[in-house]
Amino acid sequence: APPADADTRVAPLRPAELGATADAAAAVVLGLHGDGPRVAGVGHGTDRARIGDRDLVELPAVRDAVAAALRAAHRDVSDVGLAELAGPTLFDEILILEAAGLAGPGEGFGVYADNVWVNPSGGAAAGDCFPCSGLLRFVAAVRQLRGDGGDRQLATPPAVGLAVAGSTVAQQTATAVVLERT
Repeated sequence: APPADADTRVAPLRPAELGATADAAAAVVLGLHGDGPRVAGVGHGTDRARIGDRDLVELPAVRDAVAAALRAAHRDVSDVGLAELAGPTLFDEILILEAAGLAGPGEGFGVYADNVWVNPSGGAAAGDCFPCSGLLRFVAAVRQLRGDGGDRQLATPPAVGLAVAGSTVAQQTATAVVLERT
């Protein structure tokens, strides 16, 4: 810790303009009596630390996270009836869609535009509030599977949903969760 009399400001910011240092945690309770979707599989992927060493198009961390989550759920990508993808921009979501195997290389924009099951929540268009955008996409997926998606509810609640989120630094890490309607 700096000495008590140290000037810890970051020029040109004043102390009142700096964020507070804090630790935070968040949790989602799906249901106490088996009445909500269940987490069927979780996967995590990590790419190289140096951004210059990463493949910024194929996103191997996303690919690995989704593959691990699907394996854990004993599911295939063809089972996914809902994809909630957390990216700061539409372009990031398109890359995640392709890396997840939900669209072929170069086909992400068409798949996204033509399928209501991709980010019915609005995804980044609903606002990206990193670091909780992954949690928001997860909650949106849970609500869809419950049939509680409000004015964005799919006509038929899907049986299997996938929520994917990555780190803000060019998807170095990613987490994927497969949900199943109960």
